[in-house]
Amino acid sequence: MDDTILRPPQKVRSERTQKALYDAACTLMHDYGYDYLTVQNICKLAGVTTGAFYHHFHSKDDILCLFLNKGYEAFIENRNVCLPEDPLARLTELCVLYAAHNESNGVEFVSNYYSTKNKSLNTIGLSPEDMYVSSNYRARYDSLMAAREAAQIPADTDCVSLNEDICSLTKGIIFDWCLSNGGFDLTSRIRRMVDRFMSTYRI
Repeated sequence: MDDTILRPPQKVRSERTQKALYDAACTLMHDYGYDYLTVQNICKLAGVTTGAFYHHFHSKDDILCLFLNKGYEAFIENRNVCLPEDPLARLTELCVLYAAHNESNGVEFVSNYYSTKNKSLNTIGLSPEDMYVSSNYRARYDSLMAAREAAQIPADTDCVSLNEDICSLTKGIIFDWCLSNGGFDLTSRIRRMVDRFMSTYRI
């Protein structure tokens, strides 16, 4: 009988390594904040080489995108969300859900995450098909397209550009929430401001 120790298939090992890197990044973000989230620290905590890191991710910004997307999707799944059929109402609720996800993480964590150094927060110039665009960003774009098709907003509306504007609006409000140390109801403020902003487009 062959005494050679059987190793898991390459795909399984690769998935384990990626998960270890992701889990390490999550731990660093939660416990220490963005400034401690370096490739070196991620690899040290995960117990893998930097070469292994760059095999799975181009940069730490890539892993931050994954961190944000997975966290939001788990949040939505746990809440068993049922969104409105009306496109513009759905758009507002998607923004409110994003705000609620941030609130659930706590102001200290969100303040660390919403660092100007965190390039994964930059959505300017991304297309809805980009692999690192969040499901929330895509869903908001789809809602805008549906609103345009339903003649709720002008037919010549640039939905990509408008979606970027909404992202800038929501991120700005979240920054204000962090600056005030959670001093106002984030979801209520987001709902009011998005509705007010979209009223300028509504036909």
